[in-house]
Amino acid sequence: RRVGEKPSAPGPVSPPARSPYAASLAASGLIEARGENVRIASQKPGVVAKVFVKVGDSVSTGTPLFQLNDRESRATLTTKEADLEALKAAILTRKVLLKDAEDQLQRGRKLREESVITEEEINRRLFAAERAKAELISAEGQVEAATAQSDLARTTLDLLTVRAPSDGQVL
Repeated sequence: RRVGEKPSAPGPVSPPARSPYAASLAASGLIEARGENVRIASQKPGVVAKVFVKVGDSVSTGTPLFQLNDRESRATLTTKEADLEALKAAILTRKVLLKDAEDQLQRGRKLREESVITEEEINRRLFAAERAKAELISAEGQVEAATAQSDLARTTLDLLTVRAPSDGQVL
């Protein structure tokens, strides 16, 4: 070193964190936990919308660190939940239609015993009841599928908030 020359900056204490994920955001974070550095990355690609911590903060397991933009995921969740509610309402309608069709069949059978209606009318009522039952079963299956889609949308939304995996301090 020459006289008057400033000393060079020391190198990093540890190498910079590298993301193990194929797609990651353009930020890096570390939590120092029990003497070791922990890599932090989101499971979904996206733009960071909120940062909940700052350098020096102590965090406990599960503390939100940052959140990615969630507008699209929130809209998807809202749509899926609305679809689910509509399908649940359809089930109520299908139950009423089934009950009505079964009632019409019962009444028809009594009237058939008295020779008031034809066998053809009984069959028509029987087929209407069977169709109503099949439509109810189909609607119940659609509710199950919509529930799964709603749960998936909720999970995706939750993944957009990155949380501390353990107790530590934000570096």
